[in-house]
Amino acid sequence: MTEVDPKMLSLEQLNMVKEQLQEEVQVLQRSLDQLQMASNRFDASKDAIARISKEEAGSELLVPLTSSLYVPGKIVDPSHVLVDIGTGYFAEMSTDVAQASMQRKYDMLKDNLVRLSAAQRMKRKQLQLIMLQMSSKVQSQQAASAQ
Repeated sequence: MTEVDPKMLSLEQLNMVKEQLQEEVQVLQRSLDQLQMASNRFDASKDAIARISKEEAGSELLVPLTSSLYVPGKIVDPSHVLVDIGTGYFAEMSTDVAQASMQRKYDMLKDNLVRLSAAQRMKRKQLQLIMLQMSSKVQSQQAASAQ
């Protein structure tokens, strides 16, 4: 992408760039929020696997059907779990393999969070520069009209 010197843009053009950058910052923020929520879910899944692997076969627990509806259940084999591998498919895995899978997904999301955060910081910095240039142009116009 070609860099354009903000000093060469009119106030109207600067305003258009500002609006575009604001929208990009908002989109990045929404993406960051979604990645953080997904990361938290994988972290919670890792913790749940660690807890269930320490339980005895036959131990009772509550199985969530929805976020507010649970049914009683019993652990059949604490060394194996069903893992959602996406698009409605589940795979039976040992708790060690499931833990490693959750950790890989968690690490991937954290890497993406770092990259998106850097992109958002860059966009915010660009937005600040545009706003400073807009302020400078407005002051110049006011000074010119005062004379």
